[in-house]
Amino acid sequence: MTVGIPGAGIGGLFYLAGALLAPARELMRAIAGAPGPRQWVVVWRHFAVAAGIFGGMAATGWVVGLVAESSAIAYAGVEPQLGREYPFMLARNVGMFTLTTLFAVISAVELLRLVLLGPTRAQRVAVLACVLTGLAAEAGGQGVEQAPAVEFGGVASGDTDGGMFGASFGADFAASDTARLGVMYQQRRIRALGDAMQSQRIAARFSARPKRDVRIDGTAGVWSPGSAPLSAGTRPEATFRLRRVPSARGGIVDVRSHRRVIDVTPDLIRVPVVHSQISTAVDVPVAGPLSIRAQGRVAALSRATDSNRRVGVGGGVGIALSPSIKVSGQWHHQRHSNPFVTGYFAPRSADSVEMGLEIEREFAHATLSLDLGGGVQRVERADALLAPWAPTFRGWGLLAWEVAPRRQFLLELEAYDSQLASTVSSTETWRYIAVTASMRMVLSH
Repeated sequence: MTVGIPGAGIGGLFYLAGALLAPARELMRAIAGAPGPRQWVVVWRHFAVAAGIFGGMAATGWVVGLVAESSAIAYAGVEPQLGREYPFMLARNVGMFTLTTLFAVISAVELLRLVLLGPTRAQRVAVLACVLTGLAAEAGGQGVEQAPAVEFGGVASGDTDGGMFGASFGADFAASDTARLGVMYQQRRIRALGDAMQSQRIAARFSARPKRDVRIDGTAGVWSPGSAPLSAGTRPEATFRLRRVPSARGGIVDVRSHRRVIDVTPDLIRVPVVHSQISTAVDVPVAGPLSIRAQGRVAALSRATDSNRRVGVGGGVGIALSPSIKVSGQWHHQRHSNPFVTGYFAPRSADSVEMGLEIEREFAHATLSLDLGGGVQRVERADALLAPWAPTFRGWGLLAWEVAPRRQFLLELEAYDSQLASTVSSTETWRYIAVTASMRMVLSH
């Protein structure tokens, strides 16, 4: 392993992260139909090396823990508890110093690239300086809950339409005891069939918790094609979400609305589709571990050449096997008013039946959430032909790891294999995989 910056080891960690993510990257290239031969032999070789390194580190920590717990060491006056805690101390140190340093360096490089290569570098430098200066001033004398925070990360995805890479930066501060305000910036580069386009978003965001079991989130900003903010084609965007989390008084109620630009292909960036939607979902317990679920949504998809309306309903039952594990059975139906739109696939109707598994576990310094589903789906095309039932799969996972006090690492994985995209797709068969990683840092003393 190369050390990189002396004492930080970010060079070695960068190699390990790249090697472990290489299979996902190669799979996205294969799904997107990227030119060039596949490199699976090299990918799996480096993946095995990285897995071996991590396995060696874990084995070393385990052996050191066993030795420290032995009677000979205890006789010498060493606490056995130190041996048991050694593997966790090693993981915390790697996360606190090496991982944080690596994310800081990568984020600094990406921010400098945007500043130096962008056509409005002075404006971006001024905005970034104002944000960071304001955050630093707010940080003095505040606790972790009230202190400002910054978040930076990246995302990579691939589907049957192409591939996407993006970077984002955000910051927020406490406006009151129950509300926070902030800003965010996101830049994406989308590629498909040798074509490529860029897009970016700038938005203000807020979150509030007026009651213990109620959460409100929202954003308001603009979307722009290309690399210049507020260029020709700039469109307003907004999102809103009201969620009532589980409590002793009842189940989950989730209400959302948004107006967003769908920029999943270069063609849709040039002639974008504006997606305006209102949706609601409820999960109400009825008897013991049994609950009833229902969903509904109404959406408008507007483009310069045509418009469309999308209506979706669904329902099902859920059974809680334990406080952290739930299984479900669900049915979904969706219809489009204009199946002859151009630029994306919009069937007259689509039906799906699936079984789902939800897992949410909390550990001492981490939280793991999984939402998996699989079943069958069929669509009715624009020519009124009903396709046969075909298998469908979806998966989502989120790991939130507190690598150090006031430092949280988030890793999200999402995958689909379906005839119908969650937003839109240009083809009838849609396969998608995305990996998002971010670091959130609280700026308190």
